[in-house]
Order: sequence, then C-alpha cells, then structure tokens
Amino acid sequence: MKVHTVPGGGGVKLHVRECGSPTGIPILLIHGWSQNHLCWMKQYESELQNEFRIVALDLRGHGMSDAPPQPEQYTDGDKWADDIAAIMDQLALDRPILVGWSYGGFVISDCVRKYDQGKIAGINFVAAAVVLGAKTFGAGPGFLENAPDACDVDVPTNIAAIRRFLRACIVKPIGQHDFEVALAFNMIVHPQVRAFFATARA
Repeated sequence: MKVHTVPGGGGVKLHVRECGSPTGIPILLIHGWSQNHLCWMKQYESELQNEFRIVALDLRGHGMSDAPPQPEQYTDGDKWADDIAAIMDQLALDRPILVGWSYGGFVISDCVRKYDQGKIAGINFVAAAVVLGAKTFGAGPGFLENAPDACDVDVPTNIAAIRRFLRACIVKPIGQHDFEVALAFNMIVHPQVRAFFATARA
C-alpha cells in the first residue's frame, strides 16, 4: 500500500491510497457522504489488486484529507473536478475507470463536466447520486431521513443518526467488526462538513 498526499482544488490536501499492480488498468474509487477510503477495503484487499492498479481517496472534509471550514470549499463543483484531476495527474493515472458510490456520482459528474472525457476509460456508478431529492433516494430510513440529525452538533443525536443511516446502507448482514469500523470512520467527519455536503446539491 502506497500513501500519497495530493494538493487538490484550492490547495486542499487529499489523502490517497494505492495498491495493486503498478502496470494494471487504474481504478479510482470515490466514496460517498460521511465515508472515507476504508469503505472500499473489501475491493482493494481482494484479488482485484492482482490485475488492477487500485486507488482510493478520502474526499475533502473526510478521513485524513483536509477539512476546510468554508462552505464554498464543498459547494463549488469545479473544486471536486479539480480534486480528481489532480489525483490523476500526480499519480499519472492513464485513462482510469472512475467508480463512484453514492455522493461519488456527483464528484464524477463534476469531473466529466469540466475535463476532457477522453482522459478516462469508463465510469461505474455504485448506487450513485447525480440528483438530490426524494425521488432519487426513495422511501425508507436512508439519507434524507437521517441527514438533518447527522448534521447536528449534538453528539448523541448525530451518532444515533449515523447508526440508522449505516443500517439503511446495508442490504445483507455484516459482522460487528465491519459495522464498528464503518461507524468509526463516519464519526470522524465533522457534522458541519456533512451539512455542507447535504446542502451543496440542493
């Protein structure tokens, strides 16, 4: 596993991890709201690394990337596009496949909107969002129901909301260890950053 620090849009330092075959087709994994690169553990620890060059980042405001306090750092789609372009440039990713889960769909859309689509080989949307609203997320205890409490500065309130949100993300039962890891990396995202994300696409 290689660890990189990449200056993204506006100079925000992005935490990036890389594993797999240096000569393989690059896959850039882009996580969702309140997550980080650890949500892709099962992918980058799998047999995929025998064939592909796998890169996973922490989006700005998440994980070990910088979390600037200004809302415009999250509401400007050009900055998201610049983040992905900077990773592709610094790591010399030749026509990567962009894989976006949930909010990662917005980030990919920003990148495609601003930059030459010929620089990527493909896009894989994993339950990805490109529009924010009830019709997109459907009924049930998911993002829209839990986002307000998850953005609350009251710690018991946002912990309870993130627990509900994570359970809504799980289709098949997972082990207690995996759930605890997911809860931990969700909780290191500041609730104000979650709020910036939640309102950026409204």
